Amino acid sequence: MTESVEGFKKYGFLSYFSEDCIFAEKLASDLKKYHFPMFFAQWEIKVGDSIIEKINSALDQMTDLIIILSKNSVKSDWVRKELSSGLMKKLDGEHISILPVLMEEC
Repeated sequence: MTESVEGFKKYGFLSYFSEDCIFAEKLASDLKKYHFPMFFAQWEIKVGDSIIEKINSALDQMTDLIIILSKNSVKSDWVRKELSSGLMKKLDGEHISILPVLMEEC
């Protein structure tokens, strides 16, 4: 994680629908160029890992929820749950930014 201007560690969570993975990987690669630490499932989850455990751990650490909005993602239960997690953290008083990225009109 990197230090932000506010003095706390930044850690992003990239939320996307699996069929939008080409767009998501391009965005993740672009953010990586700027040394923005984040959880991108395609890079972080390995064969044999518990998907739920990895995602929950990353959601617990996140300071920024980057959510890719597409026709697919707005219908996705996974994306909805990840957004709910970010909103709950915000309601609990945690400093979290929710950053929507519009991939297409939806």
